[in-house]
Amino acid sequence: MENSDQQWIDMGVIEELLEMDDGDSGLLTDLIEMFLDDGMQRLEDIQRELAAGDLDAVMQAAHRLKGSAGNLGLTPLAHLADELQIAGRGGDEPKSRELLESIGPAFEESGKGLRQLLLTYSGGSRRM
Repeated sequence: MENSDQQWIDMGVIEELLEMDDGDSGLLTDLIEMFLDDGMQRLEDIQRELAAGDLDAVMQAAHRLKGSAGNLGLTPLAHLADELQIAGRGGDEPKSRELLESIGPAFEESGKGLRQLLLTYSGGSRRM
């Protein structure tokens, strides 16, 4: 994995996922593929709900993104989603918009690292 990808992914979490599956990469690759499929939808949900001014829905979608990002060791993305969840809960629409501007690039960079992991652990990826 490239050095720049390592800042987006906690490899300790990846190693734990591999250990949970007795060194098989099936669980890891399944989780990565689900995240790449579902994560973009969550991001779009956040954008749509924020545009509609529904901060409660933003908070809920940010919570889901935080959980799935955390499960894969995407610590910077999970942290931003946590901040967005807090901003949504507090009704802080300007802060929510500001955080969304950071979450998009963080999601993209995290996705690049995950795609690299898919190449490493599955020999190829359907998400290229």
